[in-house]
Amino acid sequence: MRMILALIAAFACLAAPASARAETKPWSQGVPMERRAEAREHFQEGNRLVQVPLFANAAEKYKQAIEIWPHPAFFYNLTIAQINLVQPVEAYGSIQRALAYEGDGLGEDKLRQAREYERLLSEQLGHVDIACAEPDAELRLDGRVVFVGPGRYRGVVLPGEHQLVAEKAGYVTETRTLVLSPGQRVAERIAMRRPLRPVTERYMPAWIPWATLGASAAVFAGALYVDDRASSQLALFNDVFPGECPRGCPEEVAPDRTAEIDRAQGTRTNAVRLYVAGGIIAATGVTLLYLNRERVVQREQPGDIAAMPILGRGVAGVSARVRF
Repeated sequence: MRMILALIAAFACLAAPASARAETKPWSQGVPMERRAEAREHFQEGNRLVQVPLFANAAEKYKQAIEIWPHPAFFYNLTIAQINLVQPVEAYGSIQRALAYEGDGLGEDKLRQAREYERLLSEQLGHVDIACAEPDAELRLDGRVVFVGPGRYRGVVLPGEHQLVAEKAGYVTETRTLVLSPGQRVAERIAMRRPLRPVTERYMPAWIPWATLGASAAVFAGALYVDDRASSQLALFNDVFPGECPRGCPEEVAPDRTAEIDRAQGTRTNAVRLYVAGGIIAATGVTLLYLNRERVVQREQPGDIAAMPILGRGVAGVSARVRF
């Protein structure tokens, strides 16, 4: 309220366009003198309406003057009218235009005041910096299209919650909720991504579990062969031993027969070891078959996404993302 009262008082010394050296000023290029005179009439009418005060009508007159002749002084007075209309976003844009030429066209006193208005408005508003490099992507802030990619938008918004939406045919719509505090700055960088598509995949090539089972079968076959040899050796020993040693083996025969039985038992032990190894390998193969079943997963189609919210001025902000 104190700021508005100060601004109302400031209308006693509203900025006015100077005619000296106007021809050389960038805002005067291409604007003939008769058109400038017309713009001044709108401008002066706006100043008169301010004294009533009718700020909305005055703002319209300033805008009409600006359409004809974009003089910094017109933007300066429009800023003050918009502040009194409680339009801080529009007022910030107007004061930026008033200061576009480093204060040229305002005069020293108005330049100082304009910079003060800019500072006060900047502290009251949230600042957004949005960029997207995706061609033909439409970026909307609070339902208003700010640019079509590739592009970048820098602007101010009222403190509070705002919705940022990025859309492009064939891509996932990116929706973000931005909550800004006064003076907070938030930067959003968006790279669109394509929709997810179902893909069938396995953890490993399908042949590996089957090869493992095949290896177990080979080990079992080897175990059967070794076991058969052990059985044959033991059977031969049992057939020969009773005939050679009906009452016990002589001392010269005993070592040979003992070695034979040891070999047969060793062969049987090896067969058991192979059976165990084959069982372990078979169990591994069955487990791999189960784990390596086909599964459907969602994969991105060609395209990337990146999001880098950046918060500034030491104020904790909130940036929430929703994809659908």
